[in-house]
Amino acid sequence: RRRVDAAARLDRTHRSSPAGAMAGGGKRDAKGKGAAAMAGLLLENGVLRVGTRAILEGVSPRFELETVRDDRVRSDCTGELVRDLDPTHVGVLSLGENANGHSGAHRADPISRHVVQIASRLPTTSRFVANARCKLWWMTPTWGGSECGSIPPETQFLLLEIGVGEGGGGGATGRADASAPTEKKTSGRRKKEKKEKPGTAYVAFLPLISADGFRATLSGHALDAKTAREQSGEGGDGRPLCLVAESGDAATTCSKADSILCVAVASSPFEAAEAVVAAASRRTRTFGLRVDKVVPPTAEVFGWCTWDAFYHSVTPAGVEAGVASLASGGTPARFVIVDDGWQSVTPDAAYRKKVDHISDHPPGSPFRSADAEGLRRSASLPATPSKSDLFQTTETPERSVLRSVDAFGVSGRSSPGAPENASPAPSSRSSPARDDVFDAYGQTPGNKMTRLARVTRSAANPLRRENFSRAKSRLKQSVSHLASTEVHRGNDRIENAMATALVAAQAAAKQAHIPVPSEPAKAWWPMRAAALVATGMASGLESAYWHGVHSSPYLGLSWRWFKFLGQGVLSPAIRAAVSTLSCFNHRVSLIEANVKFANSETQGGTQGTTKKRKRQKPGSDGFADVVARIKSLGVEHVYCWHALFGYWGGLHPDADEMKRFKPVMTTPRHTPGLLAVEPSQAWDPITLGGVGVAENAEDLGSFYRELHAYLAKAGVDGVKVDGQAVVGGLGHGRGGGPALAKKLHTMLEASVKLHFPTNGLINCMCHSSENILNFRTSSLARVSDDFYPTNRASHTVHVANVAYNSVFMGEIVVPDWDMFQSHCGEAGALHAAARAVGGCPVYVSDAPGKHDFALLRKLVFPSGRVLRGSLPGRPTRDCVFSDPCSDKTTALKIWNKNARNDCGVVGAFNVQGASWSRAKGIFVERFDDAAEFVVAEVSPSDVETLRSSKDSCDALEEEARSSASTSFPPLFAVHAHRSGETRALGAKDVWRVKLRPKQWEIYAVARVRRTREETTNRDSTLKNLQWAFIGLTGMLNGGGAVLSDSHRVEREANGASKSSSAARGKRLTNARRVCVVAFATVYGCGSLAAFATARPRSVLVDGEPVAFGFDRDATGATGEVCGGRVLVPLGPREDTHEVQMRFEA
Repeated sequence: RRRVDAAARLDRTHRSSPAGAMAGGGKRDAKGKGAAAMAGLLLENGVLRVGTRAILEGVSPRFELETVRDDRVRSDCTGELVRDLDPTHVGVLSLGENANGHSGAHRADPISRHVVQIASRLPTTSRFVANARCKLWWMTPTWGGSECGSIPPETQFLLLEIGVGEGGGGGATGRADASAPTEKKTSGRRKKEKKEKPGTAYVAFLPLISADGFRATLSGHALDAKTAREQSGEGGDGRPLCLVAESGDAATTCSKADSILCVAVASSPFEAAEAVVAAASRRTRTFGLRVDKVVPPTAEVFGWCTWDAFYHSVTPAGVEAGVASLASGGTPARFVIVDDGWQSVTPDAAYRKKVDHISDHPPGSPFRSADAEGLRRSASLPATPSKSDLFQTTETPERSVLRSVDAFGVSGRSSPGAPENASPAPSSRSSPARDDVFDAYGQTPGNKMTRLARVTRSAANPLRRENFSRAKSRLKQSVSHLASTEVHRGNDRIENAMATALVAAQAAAKQAHIPVPSEPAKAWWPMRAAALVATGMASGLESAYWHGVHSSPYLGLSWRWFKFLGQGVLSPAIRAAVSTLSCFNHRVSLIEANVKFANSETQGGTQGTTKKRKRQKPGSDGFADVVARIKSLGVEHVYCWHALFGYWGGLHPDADEMKRFKPVMTTPRHTPGLLAVEPSQAWDPITLGGVGVAENAEDLGSFYRELHAYLAKAGVDGVKVDGQAVVGGLGHGRGGGPALAKKLHTMLEASVKLHFPTNGLINCMCHSSENILNFRTSSLARVSDDFYPTNRASHTVHVANVAYNSVFMGEIVVPDWDMFQSHCGEAGALHAAARAVGGCPVYVSDAPGKHDFALLRKLVFPSGRVLRGSLPGRPTRDCVFSDPCSDKTTALKIWNKNARNDCGVVGAFNVQGASWSRAKGIFVERFDDAAEFVVAEVSPSDVETLRSSKDSCDALEEEARSSASTSFPPLFAVHAHRSGETRALGAKDVWRVKLRPKQWEIYAVARVRRTREETTNRDSTLKNLQWAFIGLTGMLNGGGAVLSDSHRVEREANGASKSSSAARGKRLTNARRVCVVAFATVYGCGSLAAFATARPRSVLVDGEPVAFGFDRDATGATGEVCGGRVLVPLGPREDTHEVQMRFEA
C-alpha cells in the first residue's frame, strides 16, 4: 500500500513537470492483454521496474529517472503505426551529485571518470546480448544469462529479455542429429517448437554522451566493480553492473552528468532498440536516424574496393585492371573505393627510405614501367602496356584495359561446368594476402594466369643462369614486396608492429633458398638449414606473441613488464620496424596524391616521397586524369580513403605543406576500459609513434576542406574515413575524446556536404560511441571488423557480428557489412549470401582475374545494379539471444524485407566453430565446438513485418477452418534458393533444414493472394484460387525484384452456348466466362518464380505471351501437394517487366 501511494505521488509530481506533461500525452490505449502489466518505468528504493516487474536491483541513489514520450509515429521495423502496437516505455537516467556512503549523504567530487553501480542483480532477466568493443576500432556481440559480471567492459548497447522464468537458447535451431535428413518435413501441421512465453518483454539500454562531454558505457568487469566501491565508499563484493562515465581528459571534470543512459521497454526486441535510439537522438540532438538520412546512390549498385586486391601497392593501372576484370564477366563495378595507398605520406625523418613502400611504386610492380621492362627481359614475357600507352590508344577504354589485362594474364572466366548453386571450390591460393611474397597481382598457371610479380621468381629459375648477387637482390626485393602487401593475420592490417616484423622475417626466411646453378649444390645446404630454423623461430615467436604477449591481462604483472619493454627498451626497434614494414607511423606530407597517381610529366624519372615536390594547383597533378580514366570504364562513383586525422600517424609536423594546420605530436592515452578490452594498446605502434593532431580542431576542419576540395575537383564523389576510434585517446588537453569527436564529425560532415552532395561518406573503424553518437547526417558506416581473406576463423564470426551489431547501429546508419572476396571458396559464397539479405551495400575486393562470376551474377545484374533489402539485416527474434558461433546448436537466421508489401527474405547460416576470444583478443577456431550440422527452423513469422500481421493471419486461418473446403489454404509461398523447392506455409509453420558448417540457404517469402467471393459461380475452380509472385530464381535476394503486384476479376460474355441435345428443345441462356488476371511489376532478367494452386491459362511478359513451366510440386506444412511453381521466362534483357498470369474457370 505504501508503495502504491508513493507511486501515485511520484506520478502526480511527474505529471506536473513539463517532461511529465509530454509523457502523459504519450499514453495510449493498450493493445494486447499483456500491456496492462507494463504500467510504466519507475525508479524507487534502488529498483528500476516496469509495472510490477523489476529490471534492475541495487541501483545507486545517484541515478535519477525521467520518463519521456515515445514520439515515433510509425515503426520502421514493422511499418505499423506505433499507436496500434503494444505500448513502449522510455526513460532517461541522469547521474546526480548526491550520493550515500558510510559517512552518510554527501556530494560527489568532481572527477573525470565516474564509475557507479547501476545494478547488483538482474532479477527478471533470462538472457542478454551486449554489443561491446572487442578492440580499439571495433565491437562484437556477447551473449549471457542473468549474471552482471558477464557483461563486458565498454558495452555500448545492452538488450535484455525479461519475464521468462528460466534462461535458454532461442528457438532458431534443434539439436544436431546424425540421422536427420537434409530437409525434414513435419508430421501433422507443425508450429514452431520454441514459442515466445506470454509476458516476455525486452529492455534496451543505450549509454549516451552527456552535454558536457562525458561518455557512458556499461561494464561488469572486476576492476570497474572495485573502482565503484572505492568511489562510493561502500563495501561489498561480487561483480555488479556499473555505469562508467568519463571525459577522457583529466582536466575535464564534473560531479554530475545529465542524460547519461536511455532505456526502453517493449514487447519486441527490435521495437525496444528502435525506440531507445530514437529517444536518444531526440534527447541529445547529436546524431540522426537512418530513416531521416539521405542514402548515397552507391548503396544500390555493385562496387569494388582496392584494399584486399592490392593493399598499399595499389596503382592506377591496377585499379583499371580490377574494374575491367569484373566487367569482363558481366558484373561491372559501378562504384570504386581507392583505399589506403594513394596519399602522399612519409614516416619521421629518422626512418625514411629511398623508396617508400606506401607512397612510391612498389619494387617489382608490374605497373612501374622501368621494372616491367627489366622483368620482361629476364622472363621473356610480352611487353606490358604502360599507363601512357593506355591513354594514347585509339580503342575504347574498356577494350584497351581488357587488352592490357590479357597481357597481364588476367582471365575473367569462372569455373566451367559448376552447378548454378554450387559454392566455388576453395582456391589453393585463397588470397593475395596469403600468397608467396612474389605473388601479388595474379593467379597460378592452372587457370591461365601468370602473375607479373611472380616473374621475379621465374627470373631466379636455374634455367635463367642468374648469379648469386642477383639472387640476393631478389631476396631483398621479396622482403620489400612483403612490406607493401602487408600480410593479414587478423588484426587490423597488422596493427602490432612486432607481429608485422615477425611475419616479414618468416616470409624472408622461406624465400632464402634460391637455387643458382653457377654455385656448387653443397654450398646451399647451410642456407637451407638456416631458412628452416629461421622459419620455425619466426612461427614460434609469432604464436607466442598472439597467444601470450598480446593477451596479457590489463594491470597484470606480465602486462606491466611488456609495457615497460614496449615503451622503453624496444620502442626504437618497434618504431623502425613499423616505419619500414607498416603504415601506422606514416603521416600526411602533402594534400595531393602520391607519385603513383600522378601523370607521367609529374612523375619524372625517379619516384620517392623523400624528394621535395613543388606545390601545384589542385587538380593539376594528374589525379583528375586517373579518376577520369576509371570512370571511362563504366564506373559511376569513385571514393577515396583517408583517416579521421588524415592518416594513421596524423599530419606530419615537419612537412612544409602541413605546417599551416599546426600539427602537434600527441601520444594516445586510452581509457582503463579500453585497455581492459585490448591491453596491447599500451605498446601499439600508434601509441609509441604518436599522432600528428592539429593544435586546434578548427585547423583539422580546414584540412578536411582542402583535401575534399582537391578530390572533388579531380572528380571524386566521396570519401571513406577510417581510423576514427582513436579519437578517444587523443582528447587530453582538448576537452576530452567525446568533445573532440563532436567537433571533428561536425566539420567532417560539413565538408562532405559542401564537396560531395550525394552524402558520399563511409565511416569506418568507428565503433566507439563518441563517433557513432555524432553521425548527424552521414548515413553509411561499417558495422563489423574487417573481412580477413586469409583468417579462416574470422569468416563465420564476421557474418554473426554484422548481423548483431546492426540491431543497434542499423537504427543510426545503413550498415556496411564490408567487402569480401568471391573467390575465397565456401567463405566467399557464405559472405555473398549474407550480403544478399543484409540490406547493405555490396562490394568485393577481388584481385584482377580472381573472381567467381557464377556467384557474383547472383548478386549483380549486368547493369551493375543490386537487389538490396529495405531494412538492415538483423537476426530473427528467436536467435537474438543465442550464440550462433559457439553454442553448437543455433543456426544464425537473418531477416529482411523488400520494397513490396507482405514479402521478405530469410537467410539461414551455419556459422558454428569459431568465435572472437575476449581473453586472447583474437579469432579462435575450435574444431571441437563445430557440430556436424545444425538444424534451422525457418518460418514466415521470422520476418518481423509479416509477424506484425499475425492477427489478420489468425483471422484468415479461422475463416479457412470454418469454410466448406477440406484443404487448408496457405498464407505464404516460400522458395528456397539453393534447393529450388517451393512450399506453401502458414504464418506459424516451419521449414526445417539441415546445414553443415559454412553452409547456408536463402528463403524468399511472399504473401499469397487469393479469390474468395469475387466469383459468382460457387462450383468454379477459381473460388479458392491462390497465387503469389515470389521472385527471380537466379538472384540470391530474388524477391527484391518484384516491385508490386495486384489482380482483377474479369467477366466476359461467351454468347449462346450450344445444347448437347437439341431434341430436348430447351432454351439456352447466355453464360459469362470468369477469369482472374494477376499482375506483377518485376525488375531484372532471367526466370521469375511464382506459386499457384492451378495452372495459369496463359502468361504474358510485356504484353507478349510466353511459354512457361508449371511443376505441381509445392507442398504444404504437412507434406501434401497444394499447388505448383510457375516459372516465367523474362528473357535476357534487364529491364522493368510487366507480367500477367491469367487463370480461367
